[in-house]
Amino acid sequence: MLAPVTERQKTDLAAIEKLHQTDMAAAKIHDIKTLITLLTDDGILFLPGQEPIRGKAAIWKYLQEQLPESQKYEITEYLHVFEEIQVLGDWAYEWGTFTGTYRLKIGGQDLLERARLFRVLRRQPDGSWLFHRAFVQDLPDDRPSPSVTTD
Repeated sequence: MLAPVTERQKTDLAAIEKLHQTDMAAAKIHDIKTLITLLTDDGILFLPGQEPIRGKAAIWKYLQEQLPESQKYEITEYLHVFEEIQVLGDWAYEWGTFTGTYRLKIGGQDLLERARLFRVLRRQPDGSWLFHRAFVQDLPDDRPSPSVTTD
């Protein structure tokens, strides 16, 4: 991660961290109204096995379509860990991993989702940051399989 040197870098990294915290909090409770506000109007979402989802309107439609299924799950863990964040003027990029643990609200085992993230961010005129591009690559669940016993 970039070690802040100037006051501007400290301010930028604090604003980006605020964006991260808002993103994680909204995702954990399926708050798509907040999630969509974290994107630039011309944002693009790249998900595994899908064509790019271009623009805020298309991403909003995608989130709405996914909401009924996602609301069946309680999110018990939702965490981003970034290995690098670089600010380059009014642009920034970051890459790291996402880990989410989900449980069906009506019984069920925990499900783990892991992904590699690469995102491009854009500084707004007020100094805040928004996601401009987001690339997601699934990672395997590397937890050991539960032991199965038979009597």
